[in-house]
Amino acid sequence: MEKHKIREQMLSKRQKLRKEDIQSKSLQAERMFCAMEEFQKADRVFAYKSVNGEMDTSEIITRALHLGKEVYLPKVTGKHEMEFYRIFSEEEVAPGKYGILEPVSDELVNWSEHKNSVMIVPGVAFDEEGNRIGYGAGFYDRYFTRISKGNPNILIVAMAYDFQVLKEIPSEPFDWKMDRIVTQNQVIDIEKLILT
Repeated sequence: MEKHKIREQMLSKRQKLRKEDIQSKSLQAERMFCAMEEFQKADRVFAYKSVNGEMDTSEIITRALHLGKEVYLPKVTGKHEMEFYRIFSEEEVAPGKYGILEPVSDELVNWSEHKNSVMIVPGVAFDEEGNRIGYGAGFYDRYFTRISKGNPNILIVAMAYDFQVLKEIPSEPFDWKMDRIVTQNQVIDIEKLILT
């Protein structure tokens, strides 16, 4: 199936989720994420503010701030470009270009500081090899390409509902793969799956 068809199908399923289901499934996934050793050891956590039925990351953001970790959120800075800015509290956000809450801070992440980092990535569909279908604008793929050199200490984690994880989805050479996928019921370690 083509990417745009999968995108339509998954967005339609997600929009049918009730608010209570989003909250309960997100809370389950957030608990699994926070139990991961990489989260516990991370100096920096990169997250997103959820929209349109995405897995909610609020609890992760709250816990990371409470534990004294550096927390960064994305901000659209140009056509198909974004940067991550640090927040010190959950209130330090305002609606951005697409109506998504973005950081109001001007403290840009410094990638020359090699710190253990975990980045939570939104998306529409994923597969068991770590492939991702986003919303089609390429924000995350471009960002990863730009920052990838010299940043070995970043774990890329997708947050998704179980139904968003498919056996296989189409991918392009420029698409970045996820290291893990966390759903309400499981943590999928892509590297271990591929090796077995």
